[in-house]
Amino acid sequence: MQSSEARFDADGDAVMQNVQQPVFGFVQAPRLTDWSQDAVVSWKKRWEQYVSIVRQRCTESGERLEVALRPVKTCVDPELLEVLCLYELRKAVDEVTSKELVTLIDAKLGSVKNAQDDIDARVLKYYKDFATLIKENGLTTILGVADGGYVDRMKLRCTVLIDNLEPKMLRDDVRRHVKYDCREARRNDFTLFGIIKEKARQVELVQEG
Repeated sequence: MQSSEARFDADGDAVMQNVQQPVFGFVQAPRLTDWSQDAVVSWKKRWEQYVSIVRQRCTESGERLEVALRPVKTCVDPELLEVLCLYELRKAVDEVTSKELVTLIDAKLGSVKNAQDDIDARVLKYYKDFATLIKENGLTTILGVADGGYVDRMKLRCTVLIDNLEPKMLRDDVRRHVKYDCREARRNDFTLFGIIKEKARQVELVQEG
């Protein structure tokens, strides 16, 4: 083993030494915490770097790459994972595979970055922040998406989601639409999710005009 003790020249400057790097150093998989286009692009680049490092390690060790790599599903922030599964894939978290998430991420990367993409990401973040707030305050049995007391809980959940929308124009538009055009959204937050995205896009167009 080579000594790790630093050496200095006559002027007191450190002398760079070649240090043998360990072959099996710890490699941390990148974590996806945000669904904005920029965040997903950044994560994808870091993920590809991670895969490249692990592939090299597998070449030297004989490990199987699919075994050495962390599943993509475990690299997504839990709250973000929940809303992606529920509202983008329309499936329970336990039913979603890493392959489905990779497909969703690639579709996101294949879309053109525009104002609509930013709006969709903000709406998803709104649901993600709502899920985080519920868990941090122990409100899962009142506002969560578990099975028990589903109907009453969904009504309250949808009411809270609508009442806290910003800006006021968006809140009023969603409230009006739910009251007169889609009463189902009062108790179905999946339907409400689509309405919020649609109305948010309309509000954005009005503000741009």
